[in-house]
Amino acid sequence: MASCGRHPSGLLLHLRLLTQFCVISVFLIGNAFADGKLLTQTTGFLIDWEDESKVGILLTSALLIKSKSPSKDEWIGADKYIPEAEVRVHLFDRDDTVVVAELLLYDKNYNLALFKFGINLSAEVLSFRSELKFGQEVFVLGRDKDLHLNIGHGNVQYEGSSEYECTCLSTCGLGGPVIDLNGEVMGMVNSPRTGFIPSASILCCIPRLHIGIKFSAIKFLDPIQIEEIYRKCHIDEGLIVQQESGLVISFNVGMECTCLPQLR
Repeated sequence: MASCGRHPSGLLLHLRLLTQFCVISVFLIGNAFADGKLLTQTTGFLIDWEDESKVGILLTSALLIKSKSPSKDEWIGADKYIPEAEVRVHLFDRDDTVVVAELLLYDKNYNLALFKFGINLSAEVLSFRSELKFGQEVFVLGRDKDLHLNIGHGNVQYEGSSEYECTCLSTCGLGGPVIDLNGEVMGMVNSPRTGFIPSASILCCIPRLHIGIKFSAIKFLDPIQIEEIYRKCHIDEGLIVQQESGLVISFNVGMECTCLPQLR
């Protein structure tokens, strides 16, 4: 384990034990490219795990599936992503198992990607904390090219911003969690330099990114249904769920649902 800063080894060992089975190394193998060579490596971490199905949801950077930019000017939107690329997840079990992950959805604006994969071991899921304070001490976790867990140390530069200071961030730390002293996730590294997206933003955009639900606006319903919704729920605008996918995590991130039997 690599580390930096002035913290005693006991504290860093504590953080390592909290996160070693949550912080995963993610590899991109692009079958569309020659020889199946390793193209990109990022860090990721579990945000959901089902004990019965042994299926985990991994959050990482969308840059994992980004091809080389055809232009240096990112503002023209010419960057290309490869959602069909083969992504492999390295699990830190006794056998160093590597499994293929399935891309659920990605968002290039927030630089987030969600993957689903089977994980036949006891897994830990880190909890999120939305409150972020100016000058707060944070730790940045990332796996290096040898899969060692690196811990960088820094402080939040601006309250409510998405930047921090850290001089010990591994080049493979992109997509890794930013945690506090209690091991709670304060954000995710989404910049090759020093930027991270705060947990508050992650929790807001994950339902949009991977909600697994198709909607219809209330105003487009039959007038009788609109009247009934207003009478029973006091709601006259918003969205109605039309269809759910096989894997919906919206309730796990705090979304609430009111449903009339007639609309099921």
